[in-house]
Amino acid sequence: MKKLLILLASTMILTNLVAQEKPELILPVGHMGNVNTVCFSGDGKYVLTSSTDHTAKIWDAHRGRLLHNLEGHTDEVYSAVFSSDGNRVITLSRDKTLKIWNVVTGELIYTSPATIDGAILSHDGKIILTSSITGSGDSVNVSYSFWDIQKEKLTLLYNFKSAPDRAYLYFALSPDN
Repeated sequence: MKKLLILLASTMILTNLVAQEKPELILPVGHMGNVNTVCFSGDGKYVLTSSTDHTAKIWDAHRGRLLHNLEGHTDEVYSAVFSSDGNRVITLSRDKTLKIWNVVTGELIYTSPATIDGAILSHDGKIILTSSITGSGDSVNVSYSFWDIQKEKLTLLYNFKSAPDRAYLYFALSPDN
């Protein structure tokens, strides 16, 4: 009788545990192409990824859930970073556009008016240095522009062109900008 009561109690406990588990359908939400960049927001709440599938994505860093799918580029997104205040995301694509997005809503705030081939965000997050390449072969020209990013759109601060024999494709900003 004792064995029967133990068996009955065990069965009831297992039945209750199984009944409490609710089946959950989990669909794949990751990128459909190769991932190019991964970075954390300054506060560690979010993870940002960019991909060859023309998108960037903002993820909840603690739960691993997709928060926003940033769609709007027409080619590979090869760079994505958080602004220093953590409120915006800047993406750069092979479609030669730079886009600024709202982190909380995932809304597109701004698309660059100029063709942009490269960009770097200043350490304080207030300025973006961009490069644009024109021409080909021996007549390549690169123009560089400094943009103020503190407003809802980019404001051109300064623009200069390289000499044809001095076209630098890679650049960096010092810690004091």
